[in-house]
Amino acid sequence: MKSVDITGSSVSQIIARYARENNCSIDDLRYEVIDKGTSGFLGFGRRPATVRIIIEGIEKRIRTYIEQLMQKLQVNCSAVKCTIDRKTVYVEIEHPDDPGFLIGKNGSMLETLQFMVNRVFEHTREIERIYLDTENYRKRREKTYLTPFIPLIKQVKTSGKALTLDPLPAPERRIIHHYIESDSSLRTLTVGEGENKRIVIFSAKQNEKDVIKKIAPDTSQPKDRLNRKRRPGPPRKPANKTSAAKKKDV
Repeated sequence: MKSVDITGSSVSQIIARYARENNCSIDDLRYEVIDKGTSGFLGFGRRPATVRIIIEGIEKRIRTYIEQLMQKLQVNCSAVKCTIDRKTVYVEIEHPDDPGFLIGKNGSMLETLQFMVNRVFEHTREIERIYLDTENYRKRREKTYLTPFIPLIKQVKTSGKALTLDPLPAPERRIIHHYIESDSSLRTLTVGEGENKRIVIFSAKQNEKDVIKKIAPDTSQPKDRLNRKRRPGPPRKPANKTSAAKKKDV
């Protein structure tokens, strides 16, 4: 359990500021007042307040946030379980009373909630991403979706040559990123922008910069513009024959 001592003009100001900056409810904070401080008299003898904030582990913070989110959505569930693998958090919402609503059409609601949770905790250094699942929906969907990609992924492992996939929408790219994260011998990166975003699968032994050089000869372009198509410029005006003749005569 970690803690941090924070000073401020008052105890209430310190607690409110900490809750606001860390996207949490004041009621969920655990703290100890070290010094209430004093305003002094006519500016003399003023002393700031000091509060010791007890920092909960990232798993508990995520679990608490999702439990509150379920309450707001009026979805009852038996438990919210969090597990961490390196810097990835896997969250399972167990036995919701309305799984159809929670998943949504083609997983749209689950994707929206996952996006929201990742935005809330995007500045947390301990983790890089959060995956949200219920009723094993993602696992079942991923297994079906990945079937045609498995031979291609194995080919990269065997040959050691990078492979660039066709453009894919964000939810499908996440499935492939998620699958390859479990294989320490492979890595992925995303190139392109908008609807032209593609996944590049390559060996973990390769340097990302070298892979990008092979994809795009012009390495001065940022990664997210590697697949941008050049727009045709305006047609060139034909040269003025009279002017050209005069230049030759000079």
